[in-house]
Formats: sequence, structure tokens, C-alpha cells
Amino acid sequence: MKITKVRAYPLRSHAVWVEVEAAGVSGFGECYPNRADWATRLTADVVNEGLASAVVGSDCRDIDVIWHLCYRKLTPRQGDKGPYMAAISGLDIALWDLVGKVQGVPVHQLLGGAHHDRIPLYASIGGSADRDLDEYLTEVRRFADRGFAAFKVRTHWGAHRVDVDPVRDLAVLRAVRAEIGDCALGFDVNNGYTPKTAISQCRRLADLDLFHIEEPVAQHDLAGMAQVARAVDIPVAAGEQEYTRWQFRDLALRGEVDVLQPDVTKCGGITELRKIMHLADILGRRLVPHQNQATIGLAASMAVVACWPLPLPPQEFLGEQPELDDLLEEPPRIENGSWVLGDEPGLGLRVKRASLEAESL
Repeated sequence: MKITKVRAYPLRSHAVWVEVEAAGVSGFGECYPNRADWATRLTADVVNEGLASAVVGSDCRDIDVIWHLCYRKLTPRQGDKGPYMAAISGLDIALWDLVGKVQGVPVHQLLGGAHHDRIPLYASIGGSADRDLDEYLTEVRRFADRGFAAFKVRTHWGAHRVDVDPVRDLAVLRAVRAEIGDCALGFDVNNGYTPKTAISQCRRLADLDLFHIEEPVAQHDLAGMAQVARAVDIPVAAGEQEYTRWQFRDLALRGEVDVLQPDVTKCGGITELRKIMHLADILGRRLVPHQNQATIGLAASMAVVACWPLPLPPQEFLGEQPELDDLLEEPPRIENGSWVLGDEPGLGLRVKRASLEAESL
């Protein structure tokens, strides 16, 4: 089962999809998206110029061997972050999809079997500095009408709002809580508070019964994260900006977070996400992967999460991405606020090649 082709597609939507072919069968993965054409091409170039020639000729079933080959090739001098790890992630996801298709089984079966056939999702809303309260509530109602029973409010990200308006944040959360009643509710600060403000805010939020507070302080301020985690009762979540199991070990032990949030399209793919899942299990942490890629990335994340043996908390969902759904024969199945795990080979998604080519930069 020798790999004959590796190709990354930088897309106009700034997503990067990766194709790996063996025995005439193609598997597809996804790298973490970027916000500009040049950055999208950069990640694709890491795959096409940095990894493809090293991987072609390998047995596609040797996924862990290939992962370490790519890791050793890319990271010794530049470190295990950024486009290097995003490239490894997309390639790794494509390999799992490929092997599942070749063997005629879904990825979750390759991983040992699913404990869950439906995975609850939370609607992740907000994230814009100029969004008013009515827009938040309109978005909540739109997801509630689709059967979602869990929600997370996102404030604008930290570079634009360090302690800008905690009072407004509190007002939004109280309004959303009043709208959704007893449904589950979380809060994503997006690195937006200092430790002191985060602790004070959590005390004001105590009556809202939040399932977690996410990135309450700057992501890489592990001392500040631990300070918050020790002082409050709301579970602290973080991890969307971390890479590899070693960084998640430090986040859990030094940052003392309760909920680990790796992103499969940047942390190292399915291979590494699986190891982070085992780490979370060993350390007694919850696993709620970050996810803002609603097609291949989400399918890869759900394939791993389905193998978690314990009851699952709701997982992140930002909404469909029509520009990516259009590249698939059928979009992923989301029913009544849950991801429906299928039994189709690989990740269960069929890519329309002509559409993929047309969407490429």
C-alpha cells in the first residue's frame, strides 16, 4: 500500500485540504485555516515542498511511523508550532481517512471502536467586537430552533480587548442565560482578562452554572491560568493554541486547567489528538476539542472523541461552512444538535474533485 501522491490544496476560503493517494484511493485531511491567501499558501507549501517527497513511497498504514518522520523533518530548528504542525496534522488526517477507505471501515473503528454514536454539540456564538445583544440572541434562537441544547458565548479575542468591558460581557451572558433557560452555557473570554479580572468575573458568574470558562487569561500565561483555576469553581478550559501532547501536559500540570481543547487540524492530527485524549484520561481532565472547521476537521475530531469511554460533554460547533460543504457530495450529518457518527469508510466524506480544483488558489 505505497503512497503515490501527496498534495495540499490552498483554498479561497483560506482552508487547506490535503490529499494522500495509495492504490488508486484518496484520503483527505485538513490543516488549520489561515486568514490570508499568503498564509494559506504557506501551509500548503509546507506539505507540498516539505513533506510530500519524504512521504511518497511509504506504506500508508504506517501512520505513526510517517508522523514521526514528518515531525523529525520539520521541527528540529523551527519548533513544533504554526504551519509546520498544521501541515503534519492535515497529512495525518488524510492518512487515517485513506486507510479507513482502503480497509472499508470508519476511522473510529481503526481507533478501537466508538463508545458513542451521537455526540452532543454546543453552538459557539459571538466573537465579534461590534456584535450587539440582539445579534447574540438571534443566533441563539437560530441554533435552538435546530435542536441545540448547549451554547457558548464568545467575546472578541484578547489582542483587541484586554479587560475592555467585563460589565458588558456579564450582561450578554445573563441575557443569553435568560433566553436559553436550563440549557448548558459556557463562556469563552478569548484571552481577554487579566488573572485578577478573571477571578472577579467568575465570582459574578457563579449563579449562571457555566460548564466552563475558556481562555480566561492570555493562553501562554500558564501561571495566570493556574492562578484563576485555583481561585474559582467554574472549570477552566484552554488549548486551542497549543500543539502536541507535551504542550498539553504543561497546560494541564502547570496551567492547572480542567478541560483540554486541542484542535485536530493543528495539534498533530488524529494520531496526536488520540494521545492527548489518553493524557486527559490519565490526568482526570475533560476533553473538548477546539473546532472551527465544520467538514473534514470536525469529522476527524468527532472520530476521536467518539472513542472516549466516559460520558461526553457537548463539543464545539460554530456552524456550517457552505463554501466547504459545496466541495463534498454530502455535508456531515448534524441532527437535533448532535453529530451523527456514520459507518462509512474513512471519515465518511466524499470530496468532489472538480469543485476542489476550482476552489483552489
